[in-house]
Amino acid sequence: MEIVILANLSIATLRLDEWLTADDNHYDVVTTSKKRAEYAAANFAANVTLTYVDDWYAEAALVGQIRRINDHNRIQKIISFRERDVLIAARLRKLFKVPGQRIENAILYRDKVKMKSYLREHGIPVTDFQAIDDLLDALCFIEAHENQYPFVIKPVSGGGSADTSVVHNVAEVMAAVAHHSGEPQMIESFVDGKMYHIDVLRVDHQVRYISTGRYLTDCLAFQHGVSTASAFLPYRTSESSRILAFANATLDVMPVEKDAIFHIEVFENSAGQLVLCEIACRAGGGRIVPLIEHNSHINLYKELLVHQIERDELSDLREGQMHNDKYVGFVLTAPRQGTVVAAPKQVPFEYVDDYEIYTQAGTVYGVPNSSVFATAFFDVHGSSVDEVSEKLAAVDNWMQHNLAYQ
Repeated sequence: MEIVILANLSIATLRLDEWLTADDNHYDVVTTSKKRAEYAAANFAANVTLTYVDDWYAEAALVGQIRRINDHNRIQKIISFRERDVLIAARLRKLFKVPGQRIENAILYRDKVKMKSYLREHGIPVTDFQAIDDLLDALCFIEAHENQYPFVIKPVSGGGSADTSVVHNVAEVMAAVAHHSGEPQMIESFVDGKMYHIDVLRVDHQVRYISTGRYLTDCLAFQHGVSTASAFLPYRTSESSRILAFANATLDVMPVEKDAIFHIEVFENSAGQLVLCEIACRAGGGRIVPLIEHNSHINLYKELLVHQIERDELSDLREGQMHNDKYVGFVLTAPRQGTVVAAPKQVPFEYVDDYEIYTQAGTVYGVPNSSVFATAFFDVHGSSVDEVSEKLAAVDNWMQHNLAYQ
C-alpha cells in the first residue's frame, strides 16, 4: 500500500523511525521543513520517503506535495495525529478517493458548535453555548442567561485552550470579541467545578485502552502564570468509573472510525452533574501520551499507526481492555514573562518518576498562549489524588523558586 503519514510532530514524540519497519508498504512521511534536520537524522527503513512542506498550513503547498505523491503511486491511506490535521486529512481523502474518516464526521470533532449541537441532539449534556458573529450576539447570549457572569468566549475550532477568554463584565466581552475578530467564535456558560480528561484507544471498533485524569488546576490557569497539572485515577475507583461511563456514552453516539484515539474533557459542576466540554479524535496533549506509555507500556500514537497500516503484530496491547491502575500525575511548569538567567539541572525529589527541564539561560518568554506552554515537566506517583497533588505542588514550587529571570 501507498500510505501518507501527516507527521507534524517531533520525531521524539512520533517515533516513526522505530515504528515503521521494512514491509510491503511504502510510507510517505510528510512533515514541515522546520523538522527537516531531526527527521533526516533518523534511521528510517528503505521503504520510507520523507517529504517536507515549508508552510504546513499553506493549503496549496501541502496539497501540491501530496498530489505529486499520488501521481507517482496511488495513495491508499492517509494517517494524521494532530487535532489541526484532522480536517485537512479528511479533505485529502475525499480528493484522492481514499477510505477513512469523512469530512462531515471530521467536522464534528473540530467545530465545537456543530459538535455540541450534535451531542445535545443525541442526549449528551453539554454546556450552554452559541455561535457568535459579533459583540451583539455575545451580549444577547449573556442577557438571555440573566447576566450570570462569567462566560467563556473562544474560537470554534481552537485547541490547547489557546485564545480562550473567561469574561466577567462587558468590557472583557468587548475585548475578547475584538481579539477573535475575523474567525468563527462561540460563547458558552462557565462551569464552576472539577474538570476531567479521558483518553481512549479504539481498535477494530473495540475500546482497548481507556483512562481518566482530573485536572488539578484550571485549564486556563496558564493565562495567570499558574502551571497545568493533572492526576490520573485508577480505573476501579468510583470517581473514575462514573467519568468513564459518561465518556463511553459520548463515544456511543459519535461517528467513530474502526481504529482511532479520542481525548474527551468533562466537567462536574457544583451540583455534581457531568457536562461535556468537548471531544477530539486525537491523543491528549502535554504529558498524557508519555505518562500512559510509562505506566501501561503502550504508546497511543504507535498503536493507532500499526493498526491503521495493518501491522497488528507490532502492537504492544495485551488481551482485553487495558486501563490505568495507579495514582500518577504530571505538572507542566508555567513560565513567567522575561529572560531566563539561571535554570536548575537536577531535581531533589525521589518521588519524581521522570522529568525534563526545557528551558535554559537566555530563553525569552512572552505571554503564554497555551495550556502546554511550559519550562519543564515532572511526573510523580502517589497513593491518592491528594498525595499526587501535594507532590506536584512541591515540585512546581521548587521549580519556580529555582528559575531566575530578568
